[in-house]
Amino acid sequence: MKKKLVETKAVDKVVDYYVGLGYEVVSVEKDNVGWDLNATINEVTLKLEVKGLSGSEIRIELSPNEYAKCKKHKGT
Repeated sequence: MKKKLVETKAVDKVVDYYVGLGYEVVSVEKDNVGWDLNATINEVTLKLEVKGLSGSEIRIELSPNEYAKCKKHKGT
């Protein structure tokens, strides 16, 4: 429950940040593409993976699917 809440708040913060910069942000979390959000501005689309963290230790992990998609879409 706490993990989902932290993740949801992190996604909301990232969406707010990029919308504030003028991007159009679309969630692709349920599409299993390997990242969470597409942020588009001026024909440029960023593929954003969001990691919500709680606690004092900073550690970020990518799932095997996220890593494979990152490699596949590098530079796109």
